[in-house]
Amino acid sequence: MNQYLYWKFSNAISKEQINLFLDEQSDRFLRPGLVNKNSEIKEIRAVSKIDVSEFNTLALMLFALGIKANRNYWNYEIENSYQCEFLQYDGKNKGHYKGHIDSLILDNKFERKLTVIGILNNNFSGGDFYIQVDGNQKNYIDLDVGDVVVFPSFYLHGVEEVDLGIRKSCVTWLYGPFFN
Repeated sequence: MNQYLYWKFSNAISKEQINLFLDEQSDRFLRPGLVNKNSEIKEIRAVSKIDVSEFNTLALMLFALGIKANRNYWNYEIENSYQCEFLQYDGKNKGHYKGHIDSLILDNKFERKLTVIGILNNNFSGGDFYIQVDGNQKNYIDLDVGDVVVFPSFYLHGVEEVDLGIRKSCVTWLYGPFFN
């Protein structure tokens, strides 16, 4: 896969920032990640999540990195970030998220344009992240703890099943006016 499909920041999140974020989430209640905000369908999405304030330090950092990647490559018209989630894919529950897109119309004039994901640990196996631009071949992106990946929200992407341990990440979306 080439650099034009995604933008990767290696070691963008320090261990101190990750530990602070994880400590902030430690006493919060994890709930199931739903499909279409309605249904828990574990065949499609087996993940637990915590909604995170868009003003959280890590959320703001992901937003800033998304803006930087956008300016360097896509130049989409971006208004702000929308929603932030802490995600846990547990190997005991075969955590995964089948291929999906993150596109979402927010109201009558805005839509998600970019997805920004930060990887918060590496003590798990499986859980590989991929993008499928042609709908067939999975293009895996090598991500390690502290890495951040940014890509257009309309790309099909997913997380393979976690075999062992718990994969932790944080995701936010950048939105703007409808594409023309």
